[in-house]
Amino acid sequence: MAKIRKELFRVFGKNEEFTIHYTAKRAQFRADLPECLVRFLEISDRDEPTGKSEEELVKNIKDLISFYEKAAVKERIVIAYKARWGSKNIVENYSNWGRLEKDEEGRCCDEAKISFEYEVLLERDVDGKKKWYQRERGEYDEDKHIWVENKENVFKDHETNQWDAESDMIEWTPEREKFMEDLYAALELLINKLKGFTAKPELLLAVVDRGFRQLENKSNEPDKS
Repeated sequence: MAKIRKELFRVFGKNEEFTIHYTAKRAQFRADLPECLVRFLEISDRDEPTGKSEEELVKNIKDLISFYEKAAVKERIVIAYKARWGSKNIVENYSNWGRLEKDEEGRCCDEAKISFEYEVLLERDVDGKKKWYQRERGEYDEDKHIWVENKENVFKDHETNQWDAESDMIEWTPEREKFMEDLYAALELLINKLKGFTAKPELLLAVVDRGFRQLENKSNEPDKS
């Protein structure tokens, strides 16, 4: 089998080298394929590209690459989310005012933190390599001064590096997105209420005292059992 020449072909935007051979016994041209195409042929029903001429071989190689690129790309819509609950453990440290606050990983921290974020993404798996694309923003609401979320699932052309394979991701459904949206709103409401209490200690005292009075009234009620 005589080696004729080497030729570069683009596979997913990357130059791959193909060595073209001629087999006199079979009177046909064939090529040494890159590993990605060898693996693909092993799991697909397609035959190795050959040709009675170099031109026919090149055409068949290009057809194989085109088919491979379409088959190797898998897309799905996902919800990526990150949740950190910074509950802290109080430990004694007599050299530092009697107490020291640490987070769950044992690191010192200044304040308790709750962090929650999510985003709807297009996940594109190209031959095992994943990339993520953000959803396009909706139109700007001039009255509310906010961006209205685009629910049509139109995604940007360039990938985002805000999320990676270590992020938590679930398959997207409208119901799951609504759950994330409601959870985010509930946490935001809770945090804003807590901020209101800390800004007005007298309001917190009033709520606490009212709660104690309700508990006392419950304990003084006659047992009906």
